[in-house]
This record gives sequence, C-alpha cells and structure tokens, in this order.
Amino acid sequence: MNDGNTPLDRLLRAAAQSPREATLSTLPFPAEARVLAAWRSSRSEGSGWIGLWLQTGLAGAAVALALTLAVTWSHLRPDPEDDEYAVANATLYVAVSP
Repeated sequence: MNDGNTPLDRLLRAAAQSPREATLSTLPFPAEARVLAAWRSSRSEGSGWIGLWLQTGLAGAAVALALTLAVTWSHLRPDPEDDEYAVANATLYVAVSP
C-alpha cells in the first residue's frame, strides 16, 4: 500500500507545516540583483542562434507578406472604371433595396 513517505508527500507536508510569514518574505535587493543578473546572462548565452534564426525568419516572413500584398493589391481591388456596368448596378441596387 501507499506508505505516505514519498518525496512528494514529504514536501507537501513540510510546506503545510511552514509558517505563513516565511513564504511571503522577499529576497534582499543585492541577492535579487545577483539572481537576475545570472539568469539574464545564462539566457543570452544559451539561445543565441535560436533567437537569431527566429528573428530572421519572422523578418523574412514579414517581407514576403508585404511583397505579396503589394504585388496582388491591384487584383484584390479592381478599378471601378474597368467595370462599365458598375454605376448601373449600384443605382439598381439602391433603387431596389428597401
């Protein structure tokens, strides 16, 4: 059976028995600054190439989207002068609609 002595059970029991004031305390400023500095330096060292590839890919996708939109803009929105029936259709639509 379950003896209740697993590491998770011991951790949860210890957390339940700890005083509330101890869990709400904060680190002193110098210790917090050292922890944040170490975290920032480890983050920038490990993901240099991955971050560069992601930024380059995002920039490339944005440029491709802008070029595609620029090339197809004329096809997406045709000129009303090309349609000789546009004015007649608009007038008919306004006259028939309630």
